[in-house]
Amino acid sequence: MTTNVNRTIKPQEKIQLVAIFDPNAHGPNAIGPISRNVYIQTNSKIIPKLDFRFMGEVVKTRTTPKTEEKEDVGISTEIFQFEETSFDFGTIQQSGGKVQHDFSFTYNGKEPISIT
Repeated sequence: MTTNVNRTIKPQEKIQLVAIFDPNAHGPNAIGPISRNVYIQTNSKIIPKLDFRFMGEVVKTRTTPKTEEKEDVGISTEIFQFEETSFDFGTIQQSGGKVQHDFSFTYNGKEPISIT
């Protein structure tokens, strides 16, 4: 699924990218490990593309969910400062509905930048 944002981010502005995964979207037999990437394209000449990743394990039956662990990768550049660039949902019940995670980052440039 592609969503066009077409938004300008001002210097020092903090935004959230919300990634939503529907474990039942691929039918009742779609179980097992999942890994998805979310991309943001910018007009930055230094970092024209940002890549975020989330993963998990889709199961049919109820299991004890894995404790949520946020990966603090500490990626920082002169333009973007990320709190994290990947997230593991752990075990996801196929019939449990959509799951989501917000990726937060701050734009530290000097001029507004457009993202798509």
